[in-house]
Amino acid sequence: MKKTSKILISVILCLTVAFCSLIPAFATEPKTAFIVVSGMNTFPLYKDGEKVFPTTSKTIVKLASKIILPLVGFFADSDYDKLGDSLFPAAAEAFDDLACNPDGSSKHDLTTDLFPLSAGNYPDSFMNEVKDEGGVVKAGIEAFGADNTYFFNYDWRLDPLKHADELNKFIKNVKAETKCDREALAAFSMGGTVTCSYLYKYGSADVDSVSLCSTAFQGTSCMGSMFSGELSVDAYGLIRRTAQLTRNDFLDELVMLIDNSLEAYKINASIDGYINGILSNLNDRLYKELIIP
Repeated sequence: MKKTSKILISVILCLTVAFCSLIPAFATEPKTAFIVVSGMNTFPLYKDGEKVFPTTSKTIVKLASKIILPLVGFFADSDYDKLGDSLFPAAAEAFDDLACNPDGSSKHDLTTDLFPLSAGNYPDSFMNEVKDEGGVVKAGIEAFGADNTYFFNYDWRLDPLKHADELNKFIKNVKAETKCDREALAAFSMGGTVTCSYLYKYGSADVDSVSLCSTAFQGTSCMGSMFSGELSVDAYGLIRRTAQLTRNDFLDELVMLIDNSLEAYKINASIDGYINGILSNLNDRLYKELIIP
């Protein structure tokens, strides 16, 4: 009897050990979806179906036509107020479509491209990209699968804390659609600010990891200086940023060539000084009439 009991206990123990060793094989690994959070200007802004940002060549030509003669006149008389009388109304008109109300809401009803479904549903938007956000979406498709890769876009002009609310809804929808436990976030540029706003408001319970790409962590101090009147312009930076907004590699290269040529003849510093001289003399009017409504 004792021998039989020992054999029975041994068999039970062996079966228990065998069963426990099989548990990991049947366990389900937590699933992770991948969300790319857009930076500024990944997709255009539209008003009534017409692109208003990046600024069109038509708008730029119209603005230039209104300020060229006043600038020529300024070279002759150095009358800053007269220049401002022409410059500020022309600039305000040119960029009115992008203007916001004093409370931060959009003055006009603008839209941008949104992607509520997984990236596999938008082959024309991402499949041919090799860099920036689109390239990372493509890499995400390869790593996580097209059904588990998403792209969050937004109107970059508006409050990041409000975008955080939309990102929270977006993440909840992704979890529901994919049945994934958590999300891996890859945020570009201003998308990093939106993502940090999301983490601030909602925490990281739904987040597996966060990658921040070119996020401006000094943005607060830079904007603080700007809105306290400490505004200056670097001519090369301004031109290069304008070229980047077009997402045109040729323009990027052209700007580099022009800048190198200007630098070779020591012209850059003169241009910077000239532009910042105008800004300094028109600083008060610039803020009252153009930057702060």
